[in-house]
Formats: sequence, C-alpha cells, structure tokens
Amino acid sequence: NEEFEREAETVKRDAEIAQQQIRLHLIENQEQLVQLARQIVTREIDADEAQRLANTFGAERPEIVALSWLDALRKRRASYHSVLADPDTPPLGSPEDRGRAANSRSREAEWAFIAARDTRQPVYSRPFKDSIGAPVFQTHVPLLIGGVFAGALVVEYSVEGLMRHFVPPEVARRRAISVLDDEGTVLVGVSESIAAADELPERSSIALADDDDALEQWARDVRSRARVVDDTGRPALAVETLASVPAAVRRRVLRT
Repeated sequence: NEEFEREAETVKRDAEIAQQQIRLHLIENQEQLVQLARQIVTREIDADEAQRLANTFGAERPEIVALSWLDALRKRRASYHSVLADPDTPPLGSPEDRGRAANSRSREAEWAFIAARDTRQPVYSRPFKDSIGAPVFQTHVPLLIGGVFAGALVVEYSVEGLMRHFVPPEVARRRAISVLDDEGTVLVGVSESIAAADELPERSSIALADDDDALEQWARDVRSRARVVDDTGRPALAVETLASVPAAVRRRVLRT
C-alpha cells in the first residue's frame, strides 16, 4: 500500500544518507593518502617527516586504528597507532597464522597488500577482528616509483568508529543501524536475533567499500539485503538501516 511504500522510501533515503557520509569520508581520506604516498616516493619528505604526518593524520581521525608505511618487503618504515591498537601487532599479521581463520588479519590484510601491489591501485580489505576482537578493515594505497611497486600505506579503520562518527545524528535517532559482512553477519549494531522477533524490521543495505568500482555503485545498490561484490569477487561490507513494520508486511517483503 501507499503507506508502506512511503516508509520504504524513507528507509532507503536514510540508508543512502548514512552510506554517502561514510563513502565521502573514505574517499577524502584516500585522496590524502595518495598525496602522502606521492610525497614519499618523490622524496619530498623523509622517514621522520612521514612519521610526523602519519601521527597527525591518525590523531585527527578517531575512526583510524592504525596507519603504517610498509616497504615492498613488508618492513614497517613509519607507523601510527591509536590508544585502541596493539603496536606490536604486524599490520599484515603473522605468516604462520595465514592458513587458519578464514577472516583473519593475516589472510585479509595480506590479500589487500598483494592486490594493491598487482593492480597498482588502492584496495580495501574485507573486515576482520583486531587484537581485542573489534571489527576493522584496511585500505592499502600502493607506493609506486616509476611504475615499480615500492610498498604501501596501510590504514586500519574501526567499523564501529565509522558508524559512531559519520552516521548523521538525525538518521541514528530515527533508525537502528547495523553493519554486516558479506555473509550477513552483524559486525556492529543491531543483533541478528532481531530476525526471530514478530516485528522484523524492514532492511535496506548498501555496500561500504572494497574498491573504487564498489564505491561508485553504492548509491545505486540500495535493495533488500544487498550484497555488493566488486570486480575481483570480493564482497564488501554493508550498512543496514532498520525500520519496524508489521509482521504481515514483513512476510510480503521477504517474498519479493
């Protein structure tokens, strides 16, 4: 009916607003990281200056857990860590852990580093748990000297931090917000146990990030339980806004 359709449109609109704010912030950060990478490879700045800029960049952005400059051999040249980060944790994890958990730091961060090396483009990792069990993901910005890969800037984002600081307050007041991984597991926000309740919220999901193509598709991929996959087949995160609707309407939605 018309009332349901109007409510569905407002849910989509709120999802788009939340998505857009996070997307724009990630793009702005990526642009500044590309500039920093250019300064490093052209030797406009030395390691000490890079360390200072890394500290400033991270300190001004509460959603950033860590920022590292790695050379092509994965050696850390400069790094910043927030108070929530373990400075002893390698950005790419430990090689001996790489074959264990499917979504471990060692697997996901290493994949992103290799992808940035091979594509010569910024790459987003899939989400994984940090040392205290909080969901994070990374952006890898390659350092290129004459087209030759010379390392990467690796930024680690807190999923919860992005939600807290970049979902507009008016949207957060109207909606319960969740972030899902590619398998639909809640990373931050409302628990999936809500699904068992009689009043199941209507859902509108939008991809967060995996690569530039996925970023451009965000605004177009607003649909129920959307799972956006980038050109490499790597599923992205999803932002999900929830608005309670009657169970009878919920059953109709789930059938469509």
